[in-house]
Amino acid sequence: MQLRKNKKGVAALQGYAVAAILFVVVTVTLVVGARILDQLDNNLSGQALAAAANGTDAIAELSSWTPTAAIVVAAGIIIAIVVGALGAFRGRN
Repeated sequence: MQLRKNKKGVAALQGYAVAAILFVVVTVTLVVGARILDQLDNNLSGQALAAAANGTDAIAELSSWTPTAAIVVAAGIIIAIVVGALGAFRGRN
């Protein structure tokens, strides 16, 4: 992702909308996948039930990293804004 600057030299936030949308899409996909596997648990037995339970556990483990990923993305955006503002303050482009 390339940091673009507006006329004042301050970082523009246009490119970060893509990161935010991607984060939302990944989170919604995890939620939908978990709900589907939860519904499958009610209708399966034997080895198929074990496979669905493993899938549910895997999605739960992956979902536990969602808050960490959100913090990293937000920190990256904040750092880019601060660095861009400092560059504008010093008169650099």
